This record gives sequence, structure tokens and C-alpha cells, in this order.
Amino acid sequence: KKAIYELGPTGFPFEKFVSSILNYSGHRTEINQMYKGYCVAHEIDVVATGKEGVTLIECKFHSDQGKKCDVKIPLYIHSRFQDIARWHAGQRDNSSSMKPGWVVTNTRFTRDAQQYGKCAGLYLLSWNYPPKNSLKRRIDRSGLYPLTVSTLLSSREKELLLDRGVVLCKFWGAAGCVTGSKYLLDTGSRAILVDCGMFQGLKARRHLNREPWPVPPSSIDAVFITHGHLDHVGMLPRLVRDGFSGPIYGTTPSLEIARIVMEDSAKIHMEEAERAKKEGYSKHKEPLPLYTLEDARAAIRLFQAVPRDTWETESEGIRFRFRYNGHILGACFIEVELGEKRMVFSGDVGRPEDELLAPPDRPERADILLLESTYGNKNHPETDIESLLASHINETVRQGGVCIIPSFAVERLQTVMYMLWKLIQANRIPALPVYVDSPMGENVLELFERFPHWHKLSQDRYRKMRGQMHIIAEYSETWKAIDDPRPKVVVAGSGMLSGGRVLTYLSQLLDHSSTRILLVGYQAEGTRGRNLLEGAHELKIFGKYIPVAARVEVLETLSAHADQSELLHWIADLESPPEQLFLVHGEPTALDALRVKLDQEKGWKARIPELFEVVEIPLEKG
Repeated sequence: KKAIYELGPTGFPFEKFVSSILNYSGHRTEINQMYKGYCVAHEIDVVATGKEGVTLIECKFHSDQGKKCDVKIPLYIHSRFQDIARWHAGQRDNSSSMKPGWVVTNTRFTRDAQQYGKCAGLYLLSWNYPPKNSLKRRIDRSGLYPLTVSTLLSSREKELLLDRGVVLCKFWGAAGCVTGSKYLLDTGSRAILVDCGMFQGLKARRHLNREPWPVPPSSIDAVFITHGHLDHVGMLPRLVRDGFSGPIYGTTPSLEIARIVMEDSAKIHMEEAERAKKEGYSKHKEPLPLYTLEDARAAIRLFQAVPRDTWETESEGIRFRFRYNGHILGACFIEVELGEKRMVFSGDVGRPEDELLAPPDRPERADILLLESTYGNKNHPETDIESLLASHINETVRQGGVCIIPSFAVERLQTVMYMLWKLIQANRIPALPVYVDSPMGENVLELFERFPHWHKLSQDRYRKMRGQMHIIAEYSETWKAIDDPRPKVVVAGSGMLSGGRVLTYLSQLLDHSSTRILLVGYQAEGTRGRNLLEGAHELKIFGKYIPVAARVEVLETLSAHADQSELLHWIADLESPPEQLFLVHGEPTALDALRVKLDQEKGWKARIPELFEVVEIPLEKG
């Protein structure tokens, strides 16, 4: 009963649960269907079709256990059903039978509501009504318990519900989209969160960063992080602020990058809230940051480094291993063994040929696989990236302009720096000023010196490369770089133009035809970078619209993500097909293209989970 009261907040809709109960009794169901009415169209929560005909069902969910459905609810719903029936009755080709509708609630109906239902011919269903066929009795008969929220139940209740030997995998992020990676494993006795990333891009997704957690963070026992990018660790400060107190496991370089990323993110949110308040462009009277610097530091105090390639025990019956994955410094895919099953979380898979990093390791076994699909619908072009980069810069120099390269502070920025240094050394571009303006990127750059065994760049080349660049530390130096009249290259964060100092350069230079912008990484839907990529004629920066006169180019070859063929290569060593394969971390077109490719080339049936979907994974083999 407690679990049913949490169906709505977990993102597992009450109507989907009602649909499952009806499926058990032999009905074919559809959710959220539009029906024509005599006056207006209506969206119906559940449409059930059985031997007796078609039944329309409206679900009234209350998160407040004390809330009752009074007579106004069945009265209103009955008027909608009547409007549909009136239109339906007037159709000449009407051959199906439209049965009286249902009203289902997770709380209780008042006596007046029950009386109205009987009088109007409505079937009312609640936890304990009607007594002989209530929702509780239907659950007992079907065995379809609302396991989605078992982390909220007592240990004894979990044992009773999960005695079939299953683990629940809850897709809290990067499901149907690229950002916000979060996957909760719930065994009944332990709850482990793999990644805790921030949603980016579309406003509707960014708003999810401020929504209540599907379960109390205090009920989560541990967090594993695949790597330190914001869309994989950016919500850790809020998770800890809201009650999580367990260990956060990752490789040493990943934890160091996560520290830099989280502190930088906190500062940006605090500065943005202050700027919004001062300039009055927020709809909130007192705009608040998503989290503060102290929240970030509280999360950092929970970091626990683990070595790669070594099995570690999280608790009885659960062990895990981090394995090298390329992509960025410290990144790994994670293997988790639960009972007889091995789950593999791909994280972000790197490229087989990378300027700075070794090829990623590949899994040999994956009973359950969560596979990223960022570039599931394309292969990166085979171009001479150094020649292409040199061509763009030389043309910018001839025009006396500025070449701006928005770059992710972690690894892409260092790769771009390395390539620019090589081009200067080979006299393929002039020794023009190269400004590297990303305080976070500068901090990450120092990690290349601290962790030489995680990359291919020699210490000698690292020091020479660094000496060639103008590293900007203070914001006042940003304006000096902008005012420098010479042709120049600016490498600045962030890579998707979602924040960072690159916005200051764009606010001053985006409307200049001599400016050239080179996009070198993935641009998520809804970001300024994606808007530029799709030909936007203006960008909103610091509350103002700036016209786009600059030339925009894309260098896809510099992506840190494996493309479609490289993803297929990454899974080629699996000893047998996964029992369950979930495609995540991709936009719909990329996800579906990879799903089709896996089916055609390997005969593997992959699923594309929805955001907040919950799946059961049996712990026994077979």
C-alpha cells in the first residue's frame, strides 16, 4: 500500500500500474489515448479492450494518503465519457461496444462518490472498494506488486516482495536523451546508483535537475561513477545535500576531475543566480543556485578511490570492477556482479584511435548490458583533421579574425591544445596567439602531469605544449584577450556553449563576419551549440539576443565518443549475446538506428528504456 502511494513521484505512472493489472485479467490495454467527443477531444488514461468490448478508464492519483475522491471527480469524468459516447453513437460504421467507464484511485472514494457511481453506471475502484474486487484483492490475485519503490519499504517488506530473486534497474537519466546519466540498482537489501549526472540542453530536461528524487537519497547505499563529466557527476552535490551519506567510488583521476567539475559547476550556478537577481532576468524574485560550493565539497568528502581492473566487494553478494574505457582521463566502464549475473555499464566509450588516450578495453561477458548510443546513427568522417584545422585557422588569419573553439574542459581541450602545438611546430600555421581560457581546463591539464600512466602524452611534449599557450586564469584577462587586435585562436569552455567563459567571447564576437567558430564535440539538443549547428540566426547570451554573423564549422573527427562501427567493435569480444540489452545515452534517432543495426548484424534484440522506467532483472542464469 505504501508503494502505491509513491507510484506517481517515482515516474512510474499509476495508470501504467492499473494497465498491468488489467492485462493480467485478459484485457489488451493502451495508455494515454485520444478519443473524439461530440464537443471536444479527450485524453483517456487507460483504454481496455476485452470480450465485453472497450472500456474507458480514468485514473486519479493522490500522493497525499489522506486525500479522498469526492463526488466532483466521478461527476466530471462521467461528463467526459458521455461526450465520447455521444459522438461514438452517431457513427454509422460503429461496430464495437463501448462499455460504461471506470474511475480508479489509489486513495478512497467518499460515500457520495460511491453513490453517484452506482447511479450513473460508473465502475469505481480503489484500494479497498468494492470490497470483494478492490485494487488490493486484484493485486493479491495477480501478484503484480508495485516494486518500483521497494527502496521505501522496510527490510522485511523488501524480502517478501523480492523473494523471486530479482534486481530492479531504474533508469533515472540518459534514457531517451544524452544527458543526466543515472541508473539505480535495487536488490531489495542494497541500492546502488551508477552515475549521478546533470540534465543539460532542453529547458524541460534542465528542470528535472530541480525535481524531487524518485526515492529518498538517504536510502541509497553507494554511488559508482564511470567518469568525471558533468552529465555523469553533476548532481552529486545535490544528492549529498538531500541526504545521501554513503561512499562515492571512482578511479583516482575520475574523482579528481569530478572534484574540479563539481566545484566549477557550483560556482557557475551561484554566479548565475546572483547575476539573474542583479539584472532581473529571472522569473523568480530570489533565484537560488541548484547547489552551492559547500554542497560540492560535502560530496567530495565522500569520494573513495578504487584501482582499475580489480574486483572489489561492495557488500555480500555484490562485487564490482572498473575497467579502462578511453574517452577522458580516468574513464572506465563498470562491471557489477549480482548473484549469477554480470551487469556492464558502458559509461561513455572512447575512440580506438585518440591523440592522447589508449584504445578502450572491451568486455568479455555481459549478461545485462547498458550501452551508450551517442553516435549510434553515424560513423565519424575519415578526414585529415590536422589539415582541416590548419585550413580553418589560416583562413581566419587571412581575414584578420578570431577562431573560437568551444571545448569541453576535460580532455577535448587538451587534445585541441596538442594539435595546435603540433601545427605551430610544423609551421603549418603561424605562431599566432593561442588563448586557453578555461580555469577548469587548466586544472584538468595539471592532472595529465599527475597521472602519466593514464595517457600517451610524454612529459616533455606536455611542458612544451603548455609553454606555447597563453593560459588565462583571471576573468580580467579574458577581456584583454578580446581586446587584442591581432588574429588569434581562443580555446574556451564550455563545449556545448551552455556556460563558461566562451560566452563572454561570443557576446562580443559572434556578430563579426571575420569570426570563425569550430565545434569539436557533441552538441546536445537544446544547447546553444546545437542551435548554432542547426543554423540559428541569433543566440541568447546573458539575457540578450546576439545576431550570428560568424562562420560555424563542425569537426566531428575530434569527438571523444565512439561512433556506430566503433561501438560494434567494442562489444565484439562478448562470449555470448546479452540476455538483456538496453540502449541509453542517445537521442531517439541515434538509439533507434543502433537498435536496428544490432538486430540486422548480430540478431540481438535491444530495448530503448524510457526515462524513469523500471525493469526487473532475474538473478539466476537463463
